[in-house]
Amino acid sequence: MSRLKSAFWGSVSSQLFMVFSMALGMVTTPYILKFLDKEEYGLSTILFQIVGYLSMFDFGLGSAVARYLATSRGEDEASQAAVNRIISTSFFTYLALGILVVITGITAAPYLPQFFEMSDRLSDVAVSIAFTLSIFIGLQFPLKVFSSIFYAHQRLLLSNTTGFVIGLLNMILPIVFLYFGHGLWSFVYTNIISAVLSIVMTIVLLKKYYGYLRIRPRFFDKALLSQLFSFGFFLFLNAIAVQIIFFTDRFFIGSFVSLSAVTIYYLTAKVPEICMNLVFKITDNAYPAMVEIVSKEGGDKFKQVHQKLLLITVCCISAAFWLVLILDFWFIELWVGESNFAGFNVLVLTLILMVSHSIQHVSAICLNGAGLVKGFSIVSIIEAGLNLGLSIYLGHRYGIEGILIATIIASCATSLWYTPYTALKFMKISLSEYLFRPILLPFTLISLLGIAAYHITDNIIPQLESNWLNFGIISAILSAVFGIFIWLVFLKSEFSGYIPVRFRKFLFV
Repeated sequence: MSRLKSAFWGSVSSQLFMVFSMALGMVTTPYILKFLDKEEYGLSTILFQIVGYLSMFDFGLGSAVARYLATSRGEDEASQAAVNRIISTSFFTYLALGILVVITGITAAPYLPQFFEMSDRLSDVAVSIAFTLSIFIGLQFPLKVFSSIFYAHQRLLLSNTTGFVIGLLNMILPIVFLYFGHGLWSFVYTNIISAVLSIVMTIVLLKKYYGYLRIRPRFFDKALLSQLFSFGFFLFLNAIAVQIIFFTDRFFIGSFVSLSAVTIYYLTAKVPEICMNLVFKITDNAYPAMVEIVSKEGGDKFKQVHQKLLLITVCCISAAFWLVLILDFWFIELWVGESNFAGFNVLVLTLILMVSHSIQHVSAICLNGAGLVKGFSIVSIIEAGLNLGLSIYLGHRYGIEGILIATIIASCATSLWYTPYTALKFMKISLSEYLFRPILLPFTLISLLGIAAYHITDNIIPQLESNWLNFGIISAILSAVFGIFIWLVFLKSEFSGYIPVRFRKFLFV
């Protein structure tokens, strides 16, 4: 499959799978809340955030492996030898890192109850689950090396399908186990089953598409490992910073406010978080192609793709901002009850972060594909440190809102200016070229439409009966209005060449 077709179908499958998963997740959450109280549900989100932290102990090796594999795409003997060398070197390194994960998780687990001031009812189960997850994650570590090969070689439909199946299990199985009375352990059992199935599916696909793959000690390459860690270490620093910037809000809310407040914030921020991840996928799916472009085709093509990705991202995230602002409270009220809405101020702050992070993500991923990671990592660590300090101070004083404001201030002082500055410098883009066409123009015009939609719906929605039918009708109308406006004004002329011929008659009438 060509790079263009691979990117197109990878993006389409990614978005469709995520939208379906998002819808299913919204359906299953109220059922989970029937079996868990707010404190237990808040603890579950924190426990699996710990899983995210433990997964970072590959020290950036996974990201480096994906990048090196992306440069070794091909069916020739040299490419196959390079793949064997990269995979073998990484596999044996992951064995050692898995042991480190187990030791770290077991050491830290007993301190969880003290940090979050848990009740005796939750303390014992929290420690036991943390022990179990630490051991199981460590055992899975050597197999992580295979997860990026389909992504790196632009077989995105395969990787997306595998991820989609596992994602479905992660949403459905907890309800089954909760129904049979397994409590918080339901999430652990689900994680174990999903991981085993993922391993089986990966092995089957590897045999089918990479029959030449061999993992042997003789393929271990110390020089390559040094190169991987040299590149990956800065990605590791960046990953730590990302975890702090994006996810420590829940830790601080659980510590400064309560575990129940974690649940309320998590549910309020759920839709903005999903929208952001959905928009992130646009650039993430293009990452392997960006690596190939910058290494083989040069700067002009790289710059062109960056500007197109930036335009479509701003269009999508601007529409998402207004749709969520208009509909989120109504959605929360129908979904899990208005008592789980954290407030309009929290929602607005969350949406501001959603927009700023999404726009930065485009340039950051593109420059990452070009190998520029050192500067980003240092700035990210500075941002994370500033975020931590401000979150502790403002979180104590203002609670959830203070923690979100701290994140915004830290971003403005660091990455919000550094990322565009580096993109301008590396890609030789003028400031006006970077800002006007792909950012300011679409954001301004879409926001004008959003303001009008906000005031119109503000008069209409209170007069309607609060039910899913009316919500669906209003949501569909608003989405269609924003979608048609964005397509006709901004995207139609820009992306005609990227749409397969058989679909153009529906989009270019």
